[in-house]
Amino acid sequence: MDNHAGGCTMSENHFAVVRAVLAADLPAAAKLVLLALHDRQGANGAAWPSLTRLSRDTHLCRETVIQAVGKLEEAGVLTVDRPKHPSVKTSNRYTIQTGLISRLVHKTDWSKKQTGSGLRSRPDLVRNIDPNVVINEPTNEQRARKQRAPRAAPQRFTPPKVDEVSEYCKERQNTIDPKAFVDFYTAKGWLVGKTKMRDWRAAVRTWEQRRKAERPQAPVPDPEAAAIARATRAQLEAEKKTRAIVEAIP
Repeated sequence: MDNHAGGCTMSENHFAVVRAVLAADLPAAAKLVLLALHDRQGANGAAWPSLTRLSRDTHLCRETVIQAVGKLEEAGVLTVDRPKHPSVKTSNRYTIQTGLISRLVHKTDWSKKQTGSGLRSRPDLVRNIDPNVVINEPTNEQRARKQRAPRAAPQRFTPPKVDEVSEYCKERQNTIDPKAFVDFYTAKGWLVGKTKMRDWRAAVRTWEQRRKAERPQAPVPDPEAAAIARATRAQLEAEKKTRAIVEAIP
């Protein structure tokens, strides 16, 4: 049975050509343009739609159609006869080399997946020793490991006693009053801000660092000021001796 599309009669091998085009190793846009040309080819195996018509048939922009035609020419499955004097009323004559399309069928390794950046290997499958377990399901050993290793429960905070804080302060050799420390946080419900305290030793170290920061630092001696002070004291001593000598004269 003959089908009609675009005023052209399709051959009986129409669907065989369509299957070959879909299986060919060509860009998607090139396949779409090739199918549109095949749909419009006449009994002589040629088609001559304009670029505007191809753009409408494929819903591709004009530039993409031109690039797709170039790809098909490079692949050798399309012959383009261009007019010597192009005009609005003339168009290219396209001849599809249907016998060559089958040579472009994919022969790549399907164990790899092609992406825009190159070939990317698929993730390795989980190989289970147990034949009754489906591939990529956790193995019996993995299930047992998860069951044997339950999550450890978080440690509950226990407020320290004054003796414990005192021993830790002695180890740290600081001047923190253990009783004042315990009383302070007991009054606050052992909260640090609005959060429950987790480590009272860390709080002791914080107090220690804060006291060091608040402790006034000894002034750095000025060598010039010290020299002036010594000279002043020497002058005062000399004046004192001179006065004593003068007072001792009858």
